Amino acid sequence: MTTDLAPRSSSKPLFQRPRALSVFAPKDKGWTADLRKLYACLLFEAQRTIRNKGAPPLSTEFFLAPWLDTLEAAGISANSRTTMKTRLKALQRITFEYETFDEQTQQFIAGEGPLIGETAYSEGFIHYQLPVTLVRELAEPRRWSMQDLRMLVGLESYAAVALYDLACLYRNNPGQLTHRETPVWWVHALSPVRRSREWRKFKAENVVRAIEEINDKTDLDLELIEHKEGKAVVAVQFRVRQKAVGGGTSSPQGPLDGRVVRRLAGLDVSERAVTALLQAHSTDAVCTALDQLHHRMAQRHLVPVVNQLSYLKSMLTPVKVAQMEVLAEGDHPPQFDPGMAADIAVMAAEPTTGSGMMPVDRVERTDPLAGLSEAQRAELLGRLETLMRDKRVLTPAAQRRIRAGDVSSPLLRLHLAELLKPE
Repeated sequence: MTTDLAPRSSSKPLFQRPRALSVFAPKDKGWTADLRKLYACLLFEAQRTIRNKGAPPLSTEFFLAPWLDTLEAAGISANSRTTMKTRLKALQRITFEYETFDEQTQQFIAGEGPLIGETAYSEGFIHYQLPVTLVRELAEPRRWSMQDLRMLVGLESYAAVALYDLACLYRNNPGQLTHRETPVWWVHALSPVRRSREWRKFKAENVVRAIEEINDKTDLDLELIEHKEGKAVVAVQFRVRQKAVGGGTSSPQGPLDGRVVRRLAGLDVSERAVTALLQAHSTDAVCTALDQLHHRMAQRHLVPVVNQLSYLKSMLTPVKVAQMEVLAEGDHPPQFDPGMAADIAVMAAEPTTGSGMMPVDRVERTDPLAGLSEAQRAELLGRLETLMRDKRVLTPAAQRRIRAGDVSSPLLRLHLAELLKPE
């Protein structure tokens, strides 16, 4: 029995990898490139099982994967059940540190735990359990990257596998840059075990080779950037460029689909930004998201959309895309109306105040809580916090703002407008 994890499959094994499972910090020895690739394949199978069932399994249930195809997909040549048992035992011995978002406390928490739990075997299959925290991340990742596992498996060195995992998080970043960290941080992130190494030596032995490997074998093109004070390297980051389908780095990939171009009319979203979104999402999904953005912009009684590109990206999260697919089979969302673009253009050209910053008829909305008594403000802020908690968008920063009475954030204004919307 084969799965589309196997290299001989014609379908693309795209893994929606959570950020918490991209930046590994192993605490034990034995964490190798082969184990990291095998673990990615097991996570992919688990995520696919969760999606097919529509909900995470019970803590007593096992995930199921054909062991022969899984080894083959991970690029491990010794295809025997003994080989799989040896690899799984190695995974069970390794613990790692992670950071995840706790829904009950509404805070980010740091912890540590095993990579894999109990395992069992049947004819042709392995049965395995994953920690509850990892299952939750696989089911609803808050931040994620899209990976083609065939490209990950094609890499050989540990540094290349680890660097590719990290770089995938930034493939659609408009700035084309990873986060900026100290050389010590990068040595730990790109090493199978924590060790102190001089950056100059580690770069020559591992990083240069990893960049060459990634540029040669994957869909990304990386460039090392070192920040120096005098002769000392104090910070490191990487430039990440997406390659075009035919090779070379991505930029122009031919003209955009006509449906997308029509929907861009009247919006403050560049074609380059939409091209980046089309590399991760289907044309139909992007068109539907653009329709939703036009519909939202046309609702003039709501707080204006400050960042249209961010709103568009929020409509392309996995949960939203799934909702769009359900709507496509039943009730349809508002469709694109060319007249909306004209309305938005008129709104953008409205007369402004002397500062030139905001339309005259919206000046009075700068403080939605103005004129309310202390009791009314407290009641409204309490309802706002409850609404955002119920929708699972209440971040610690947003909670602090609400309790301080500061609703200037666009996210808070958006949900406050929802509360104040007339029935």
